[in-house]
Amino acid sequence: MPDTDALPDIRLKCPDLASIITGNRFLYRAKVGGERQTVTVTASCAPYPRDFGKGRKAMYVTVYGYEGKWTVPASKLRIAEKGQKQMNKNRRDRLAKLSDQISDTMEKLEELRDEELEAFENLPESLNSSERGETMQTAIGAMDDALSSLENADSRILDAMG
Repeated sequence: MPDTDALPDIRLKCPDLASIITGNRFLYRAKVGGERQTVTVTASCAPYPRDFGKGRKAMYVTVYGYEGKWTVPASKLRIAEKGQKQMNKNRRDRLAKLSDQISDTMEKLEELRDEELEAFENLPESLNSSERGETMQTAIGAMDDALSSLENADSRILDAMG
């Protein structure tokens, strides 16, 4: 199980969807034992769209590896690209902590978005187009947009970490 600190002269980058096929190995930052670590995972399927309603979709992949099996956003997988230097360990560690904070925030926001979506779906049909229903839909859309922005920020930080 490689730690990014043990990979000299390697830069992590996001794979294209076509290269994510069953059996290919990737690096993924996962919570293992309550601590976020970079672990090696193997794709157990090709990327598939996950629908969040209202036409909002993201590509997900089921992976397995060190102590677990996860369904993860395809954009969170990383491959090693040889020949590029990493930044120093101190700055990389600080960026890793920021990435962890963003990931934790994303998990909490996804939970809140799912609760709001469930509440909206449980509204009587007559209230879906009411002011309350529209307010709930706006909030769900705003949370989806925020999640997308956080995912982009986290991806950019991981790119910067090299």
